[in-house]
Amino acid sequence: MSSPRNRMSGVAMVEFAIVVPLILMLFLGITEMGHAFHQHNTLTKAVASGARYLARGYAILDAACATQGNWSAARATAENLLIHGNTAGSGSPLLPGLDDSGATDIQVTHPQFSDASGSGCVIRMTVDTDYTPIFPGLFVGDNSLLNLPTFRLSAASEERYIGE
Repeated sequence: MSSPRNRMSGVAMVEFAIVVPLILMLFLGITEMGHAFHQHNTLTKAVASGARYLARGYAILDAACATQGNWSAARATAENLLIHGNTAGSGSPLLPGLDDSGATDIQVTHPQFSDASGSGCVIRMTVDTDYTPIFPGLFVGDNSLLNLPTFRLSAASEERYIGE
């Protein structure tokens, strides 16, 4: 008759082989979610910087919130600030999917508002771009392990036009 010790040999190795892939997938999933939150936070900060830059632009809007002569240059500079993190538009983009080639949808509006404190213009910047996963094809995308659909990151910011 075999001893209880001999009957249990190898059980720990089988349990290890079953549990390790699950723990590894959990770890990679948490890492991917952290990366997604980081990218969204970076995008949100970049949009706020771009909207803030436009809100302080000199003579880009008149009292009726219509664009003036400096609008195009100020908007291009704000988009450089949003995409590259600097007004010159040099260097790599802040996010892998963030570019000015059309994959990133950047919308800037400047509606007029009126309330008890008075009236003015609001710079509203909205950005929509593709999420770039840290592990492409593992969780997100076509033919991925979990077959989750790709998704887009969106951020928006509003600033009252000051115009210095």
